[in-house]
Amino acid sequence: MLYKFAAKKNIPFKKTGKLIVATEKNQIEQLQSLYENGKANGVPLKMLSKHKTKALEEEIKCERAILSSESGVISVPEYLSALEEDIKKTGYVVLASELIHAKKINGQFELTLNSSDKINCNFLINASGLYTEEVANKIEDINLSKIKTVMYAKGHYYLYKKKNPFKHLIYPLPNSNGHGIHAGMDIENNLRFGPNAKWVESIEYSFDENTLDEFCNSIKSYWINFDSSCLSPDYTGIRSKIVAEGEGGQDFEILDSNDHGLENLIHLQGIDSPGLTSSLSIAGEVISKLGIH
Repeated sequence: MLYKFAAKKNIPFKKTGKLIVATEKNQIEQLQSLYENGKANGVPLKMLSKHKTKALEEEIKCERAILSSESGVISVPEYLSALEEDIKKTGYVVLASELIHAKKINGQFELTLNSSDKINCNFLINASGLYTEEVANKIEDINLSKIKTVMYAKGHYYLYKKKNPFKHLIYPLPNSNGHGIHAGMDIENNLRFGPNAKWVESIEYSFDENTLDEFCNSIKSYWINFDSSCLSPDYTGIRSKIVAEGEGGQDFEILDSNDHGLENLIHLQGIDSPGLTSSLSIAGEVISKLGIH
């Protein structure tokens, strides 16, 4: 869906493919499990031997790898701008406005903003990322029993200052806190590594350069000619999590009236890593739950 949308809107993208690598023999069983799970979900994957992986990426060190041929990269700013332009064709965007309170009156939601302005709507979708729990608490008569506490997983990214030698995205095996520190690229082919995962108590985006050793140790496990002196701090981000650190992977959740008791309200929680890539598909699921055609 994302590739079709990008092509239609002239948004730059590249279908690079992705390699998920098992760097030690004791990781092969986990890689096989990941492969079987992906195949069961209809993802086009191939299991590659060490030699076939080497033929694709000569600088990669691994025992075996999964090739995800459909993976790629997209210009995120241009994607978001295209979504905003589509919204403006049939509605409007209100920026820098905090929700103070929401309540249902005669089958409609009435939203009060911090400007004291009010917005009425038939459908309400809480897709506020790090603030989903906070927003839910401002909705009158909502059943909060399935609304989960949002926890913050901070991730750092480092830029690699030399030429990118990779044609594919390179991912180590996922761990209990996320997908691991992977090698990614942007549309201009700049090479970045990240994110790591560190649970934090508050939303702040300072860069902790003490993470350098963690990054170097991870990257050199799968990149033979890695030059640690070429890593440069780039940026940080925070993912919305609905499990505590070390509790393992948790899919995001899309709650409807069966979960929280309010018709025509959709609550999305824990939308982290696949949220952008899967955003159009998530939107389709939301529309389906609302019964809109």
